[in-house]
Parts: sequence; C-alpha cells; structure tokens
Amino acid sequence: FSSPLNRGNLIFVGYCSSDAFMGDRDVQGIKFRGWRTVRSITAHLIELGLKRGDVLVFGGASAGARGAMVHLDLLWQVLPRGVNLLGFLDSPLWLNLPEVNHTWQASQTKKAT
Repeated sequence: FSSPLNRGNLIFVGYCSSDAFMGDRDVQGIKFRGWRTVRSITAHLIELGLKRGDVLVFGGASAGARGAMVHLDLLWQVLPRGVNLLGFLDSPLWLNLPEVNHTWQASQTKKAT
C-alpha cells in the first residue's frame, strides 16, 4: 500500500492571529490579519512548487481548526487550479449560543453554596 501523502511535507504555522485566522480588519487599533496570513502561506507554498495534481491537506488545531474550516471554502481563490484540497480539522465545532446571563449564573452559584 502506498499512501498519497508518502512524499508529503508538513508546514506548521506557530502563530496565533487572535482571530482564528479569519479576520482582515482593524478593530479599535488592533490589527486582525488572519486571512492575510493564510494567503501569504499559500503564496509561499506556490513559490515552493505547489501545482496542479498536488494534494494539500489543510488543517488546524483548536481555534485554528475553526479558521481552517472557513478557509477550506475560500482557498480555491488563491490555489492553482487542479490542486486537490483536503481538510483535517481536530476541533472545528462552533456552537452559536446566546450570551451567558452572568447575573442569573451568579445567583445560581450563590444558591448552590
């Protein structure tokens, strides 16, 4: 058995963009540039020879997995045509829950003690 990834390379981006690699804006003087980071890394992979027929396994861990999940639908904009893109996400789940009512939570904590 020969894996399609047997001659693969691993690129680890040891950087937290503070926006799960999804932003591209300034908020109250803080710069969030996650999407630019992903585009820059992708451009570097192309410079290194990423081309049609290659397999790119794109993923992330923790909040980075959320960002990777979003980018799996956007990377086609910057990848060469014919690159086979696969996602490998360790924790992409995001639940859109209402904000916690801290007053109610505090009252419940007091009742329990």
